[in-house]
Amino acid sequence: PSLIAFGATSRRNFACHVLCMRRLHLGVFQKRIHATLAFLGKNSKAHCAPVILQPRYTRNNNKETESNDSPPSTPTTRSPSPPTTPTKRGHERLPPMSPGRDLLPCPPLESTIHAQNDVLARVLRRYGRSLIDLRFMAYDLAVHGANALVNFCGPKLQHLALCFEHPYVRTDTLTHTYWLRPAPTSAAWSALIRAGIPGKSMGGLCNLRSLTLERAGISAWQLRILVRQNRSLKVLKLRTCGAVQPSFVNWLGGLDRAMDERGEKRFDDIDTVPGRNLEVLWLENCDGISTLDP
Repeated sequence: PSLIAFGATSRRNFACHVLCMRRLHLGVFQKRIHATLAFLGKNSKAHCAPVILQPRYTRNNNKETESNDSPPSTPTTRSPSPPTTPTKRGHERLPPMSPGRDLLPCPPLESTIHAQNDVLARVLRRYGRSLIDLRFMAYDLAVHGANALVNFCGPKLQHLALCFEHPYVRTDTLTHTYWLRPAPTSAAWSALIRAGIPGKSMGGLCNLRSLTLERAGISAWQLRILVRQNRSLKVLKLRTCGAVQPSFVNWLGGLDRAMDERGEKRFDDIDTVPGRNLEVLWLENCDGISTLDP
């Protein structure tokens, strides 16, 4: 009935189903309603019904439904596990998370983000080699999540969406105002572009055709490097990103490049105009950009 069920029939078929996974839409949330709204808001397929897992995270695949309805093998002392329910045939079983990384009802925000990226890293360790399309929905990107993106997906990944804006999520630590401003800048984005790593400087993802960032804590410099090293980029969608400033837009259009000997701007090279190949440029809720009357 599904690609996941096929992979559960034998070791050989399991290896085949891992290598056949092309599209993965992954959401990590603490409540079922948050997961459902996330997938609806991102126009995921109707047959991909997100579920809440034990410990409390949600995952889903845009192509085939994946879930794990069984509780962890060892219950934690802080959060008792519900009665054991049989795992549905054909559904994938991930190894349980360690007790120290369970997503509790109201954990510190940093712990939640770390646990969400733990799930991302474990999923990409299995499916990253064959993925060409990945959408990750969570609260923010951590360093080990970014490293997993680069190490397990690498240049084969063509479509990437990192969505960290979920205004419907309400907890004791996350109010509606939390989602109205960009995330703080983070070293995770340097890990994504492999900046500052000896022998791997300016590496990372390099064959993206579409890139979507929502409420991303990427700096202006990190965003420039990411765009520059993906020369095949056709679609660039940025929402609630502090890195989007007039200087970035001018750089994307080549307006801040040196003039030629006649005092005119040069628009004949991809290095001169980094956004030359873009077919879609979408900027939304970026405070540094405003439209002015001509």
